[in-house]
Amino acid sequence: FKFKTSELALPVVYYGLSSGKIMQTLTGKAGKNHDLNITGLLPGTSYSFLVAAFDSKSNFLGSLANTSPWLDIATLGKKVDDPVWPVISNLAVDTTKNEKAIIKFTTDSVTRGALIYTKDPIPGYANEVLGGAKLTKNHLLELLVKPATTYWGEICLLTKEGYRLCDNKIFSFTTSSSE
Repeated sequence: FKFKTSELALPVVYYGLSSGKIMQTLTGKAGKNHDLNITGLLPGTSYSFLVAAFDSKSNFLGSLANTSPWLDIATLGKKVDDPVWPVISNLAVDTTKNEKAIIKFTTDSVTRGALIYTKDPIPGYANEVLGGAKLTKNHLLELLVKPATTYWGEICLLTKEGYRLCDNKIFSFTTSSSE
C-alpha cells in the first residue's frame, strides 16, 4: 500500500480474512509518504484491509477508503488449504531482571516467535522483538525495558511455511522501579 498524508502520520494496516476481524497489524514509520508491504498472504484468498493513519498523539486521521473503511482484495493463485495456526500457551513475563523483561511461551508446533510491543496503548505498534532464528515450541524473548513502566504487547508467530500470525490477545506488564 502506497499513500500520502498531508501531515506527519503513523500508517497502520489492519487486515484479516473478513472485515471487522483483524488477524494482523502492520505499522510503518512516521512520515508523509507511506509504503507498507504485506507478506505471507495465502494465494487465491480474499482479505479485508483497513489502511489508517494516526498523528503523534494517537488521534485517528482517516483511512484510504472513501465509502467503507474496509477494502476487499483477493490474492492471485490457486487457493491452498487454510493453514492450521499454532496455539500459544503458558505465556509468562518475568520483570525481575534489571532493565530486561523475559517473555516465555509455548506453541503446539514449531514456529519462530516475535513480540510486538509499545509503551502507549495505541492502535498499531512501533517496536518488535524477534526470537532466535531457530524454529521451536519453547519461546524465550528478551526485551530491554525501563523501570516503573507499563508495556503492552502481542505475540506473533512465523511458521515454517512462511506465514505470520499475530494472536490479537494484547497483554500488559509493568516493570518494577529501580530502587
